[in-house]
Amino acid sequence: MLDSPILRAVFLFLGCYFLVNLLGMFGWLLPVLAVAGAAAIALVAWLYHTDYPKLQRLYGQPALAAVIGLVCERVLEVQAPVGADPRPLRRDPPRRADAAAPRAGAHGREPEGTELASHEPQKEDQKEDQKEDQRALRLRTPGDFERARTELRLSVRGCEEALNVLLRVARTNVEVRALSERGAVQPPLGIFLAVGPSGLGKRHLATLFGALAYGSAGVTVIDVGAVEDARAALVDTVKSNPYQVVVLLGIDRASDELLRDLSLIAERGALTGSQGLVSFRHTFLFLCSDRSTAECRRLRDQALGSGTLTGRIQAIRRDTAFDLRLASVIDDILYFELPGPEVQAEVVTLQIEAECRKYGQELERIEPEVLVREVQRIGEAQSFEQVPGRVARRLRGALLEARERGGRVIVRADPVDPVAAEA
Repeated sequence: MLDSPILRAVFLFLGCYFLVNLLGMFGWLLPVLAVAGAAAIALVAWLYHTDYPKLQRLYGQPALAAVIGLVCERVLEVQAPVGADPRPLRRDPPRRADAAAPRAGAHGREPEGTELASHEPQKEDQKEDQKEDQRALRLRTPGDFERARTELRLSVRGCEEALNVLLRVARTNVEVRALSERGAVQPPLGIFLAVGPSGLGKRHLATLFGALAYGSAGVTVIDVGAVEDARAALVDTVKSNPYQVVVLLGIDRASDELLRDLSLIAERGALTGSQGLVSFRHTFLFLCSDRSTAECRRLRDQALGSGTLTGRIQAIRRDTAFDLRLASVIDDILYFELPGPEVQAEVVTLQIEAECRKYGQELERIEPEVLVREVQRIGEAQSFEQVPGRVARRLRGALLEARERGGRVIVRADPVDPVAAEA
């Protein structure tokens, strides 16, 4: 009997009527709030299924964003309205004989027969797409990327090649994305494979880039081998904030399920599951792989030696567990190797300056012997991984001395190296 939509509507109306009357016994405010809340939920649900572009525009209004986001995530259990219309990704497969999911054509257009086309004029769609795609992104213009290059060079050393590749590819992807039409299936803004020995700046460069792209709150680091379910952690963090950079450490330890999901994300820019639709089209993904210097160079030689995209894809597949789909959509490989002694000394100096600022102090000078000893230890370890801890221990006495004499910090070379004595 309840299969009839008319009867369901009648029972729903009667239930709401009695609920409002029941709340009315406690005053007039509760019924008004209940009706307003129900109206907001109904309106958001209706727009989500009938006019998703309009819901996107309303979500762009600060006064409405909190309400729409709350209804989507808490009531409808879907992601807040970002990216392309999710309904084609959520619906059942087409009834046609080929039963293939709609795929974007060579120019970013959907094949005929899909439901991705907007009812608004094409030019207006493109303008809205640009606003929607770049609403939170801080790197949009060539000037933005040049300023990012300058800031990154002040904070990182020894990975100039990786820095240049990252900014070049990111700038190209952002500029191309601004030309896309509404409804075009889009992958993440960038997917990078960062390879090299541990402690050479893969995570550091990615997090600094993320802070420049989306602000300090727009970066999430997930250690694949340290969390129980890396796949769930990835989905949860992007669902809560689709505008961010996600750094996946230890990608070589990723499960088959996570790698399969990364392939789907790279292909269509979204995942569907028990949590509803999660859009990744506004994220940058950094897949970090700890490899020895020899392995890193071998991958570089294989990828660059062929001089073709196919050669790079095959090199990635030989050196990783990535399937063909995931290997094919890696935007580029960022290589990290231990730089020479001069750059190592610069890195140590930057770390000492950062440690001084942590305690509100300024660095005056570092005696050369200190840098010589640190460079020797970096060379022995072939990594910068232990530099922060050594610097923190070495500066204890220097910080106290600077406070007592009311001056800036002088890092002296004591006859007995305090770091070596504690080791």
